[in-house]
Amino acid sequence: MEMLRTRAAAVYVPLWFLVSLAMLTESANILCPDKNYTSPSIPTSVHRLRVGDIKVVAGIGDSLSVGSGAEAINLLDLVNQYRGRSFSVGGDFSYEQSYTTFPNILRLFNPNLYGYSTGIGDEKTANAKFNGAGTNEWSLRNTC
Repeated sequence: MEMLRTRAAAVYVPLWFLVSLAMLTESANILCPDKNYTSPSIPTSVHRLRVGDIKVVAGIGDSLSVGSGAEAINLLDLVNQYRGRSFSVGGDFSYEQSYTTFPNILRLFNPNLYGYSTGIGDEKTANAKFNGAGTNEWSLRNTC
C-alpha cells in the first residue's frame, strides 16, 4: 500500500481541455476562496485528483513543444527554441504576467510545480527540465 502512495501517475489531458481551461482563466476568477486545491490524502484514483495534487509536468513532441521561433524578431531567430514560451510545458514568467501556458495555470494552484521549461535552449540544456521535445523529430514509424 505504501508503494502505491509514492508512485507517480501519468495523466494525459486532451488539448481541447487545455484550451478550454485557458479561455476560462481569461474570463473568470477560477481560484476558490478557501484555497483548498489539494486532496487531504494522496489520491489513489484520478477521479479524486485535485488540480493542486499535480506536482510534475513533462512534455515530448516537435517544434510546437519546443516553442520554435516563438519570440523571433528576424529570420535568424526562427531556429531558436523558446521552450519557456511553449503552451504545453513552458513556464516563463507567470500567468499573472499574461503568459498563459499550462504549467503557469497549474502554478496558480501548486506553486511548487516542477518540470516546466524556461528560457531558450535545446533538450540538453538544464532549463529544459522535463521538456524532452526536439525539432525535426521522427517517429519510429517514419524511420522503419
